[in-house]
Amino acid sequence: MMKEPVSIIDISQPISRSYACYPGDTPFDYTLTASFAQNKCYNLTAFTMSPHIGSHADAPAHVLNLETAVRDAKLAQDLELESLCSGAGHSQRVLDRSTANDSGSRDCVKLASRAAVFRLDTMEPKNLAGHLPLAPFIGPCLVIDVSPCKGEITLKSVENKLKGDIPLRILFKTRLQLRFDQFDEEYAYFSLDLIDFLHAKGVKLIGIDTPSVDHIHSKTLDAHHALIAHGMVWIENLDLSQAQENTYFLSALPLKLMELEAAPLRAVLISL
Repeated sequence: MMKEPVSIIDISQPISRSYACYPGDTPFDYTLTASFAQNKCYNLTAFTMSPHIGSHADAPAHVLNLETAVRDAKLAQDLELESLCSGAGHSQRVLDRSTANDSGSRDCVKLASRAAVFRLDTMEPKNLAGHLPLAPFIGPCLVIDVSPCKGEITLKSVENKLKGDIPLRILFKTRLQLRFDQFDEEYAYFSLDLIDFLHAKGVKLIGIDTPSVDHIHSKTLDAHHALIAHGMVWIENLDLSQAQENTYFLSALPLKLMELEAAPLRAVLISL
């Protein structure tokens, strides 16, 4: 009979309307769409938030250029538009809203408007969160404690902790405690030499207890692109305050969001 795990450490950050998020991100909020008080049967809610709220995994689409994907998708929509307008007996002038006086013209205008919308699902599916490989998110994992740490985590600063064989998953603890009600711009992030070294060691997943693998003022997001180039996945916004430097079993599967650039996850460490 399989033994029960010694302990389970929840390393997911909580999500609440009262918690801060990355500047410019959409914070968590919800509305009550059905009330037990009214229907005497159930409650229902609807919520909005960026998929980068709380603990999450980025997909390549987070930092890839949409231009090519949008251009290809728009070409297909333009062909559809031309076919629809021709079938309705209208010239391309119906794209001018002033001439949209009947249902056929209005359909053409709606289709033209839709063609101008930038959509992530025009990208190759492999770049979206719902297609992230699952294997890297579950299995043996090493937590490395560099706390307290603000600024770049370099290979030199942790090389002595990465000798010999290491698991395919490495999480970096940089904070002794976290405050969820305020956003701290001074946080730890990864150097490129560290990412290259971990890739060479066969690491498939890295995680960190800060909002990003890159510096907050980075305009090129080099760490994101290096991880993608190496075929690695990464987790941001973990809560490792209760985890000691040790080897664990990680379970942190991202939600299967098929059209987004990131996915929230519930991450736990199980003592081995």
